Amino acid sequence: MYGDDIVKKCGRLPLSLKILRSAFYGKSSDEEWEKILNNEIWSFDKEDEILPALKLGFYDLLPHLKQMFTYCRLFPKDYMFDKDELVLLWMAKGFLCESNGNKSMESSGQEFWKS
Repeated sequence: MYGDDIVKKCGRLPLSLKILRSAFYGKSSDEEWEKILNNEIWSFDKEDEILPALKLGFYDLLPHLKQMFTYCRLFPKDYMFDKDELVLLWMAKGFLCESNGNKSMESSGQEFWKS
């Protein structure tokens, strides 16, 4: 019902759709989907369909993920990230915590790249 309208707002761009899929996976109520569809973010930048999807996805992130994502703003535009280096920087800043299991901080950081 709402999905087709959201796809149109994304300009059918795969990146926008993937961002929204990840951010809103599990939302099933009509109210949640209507809130996404009618969010004022869609009207901010008519030229770029990716930015509204990024903003909507960012607002729905867990706090620790927002912190890690926001840290990346320190780098210049078009900077090519080395994922291993970025994971080490996240570790140095304390964004990654050791789990109670056998998973290392490096493994936890690498998992963020896969999702």
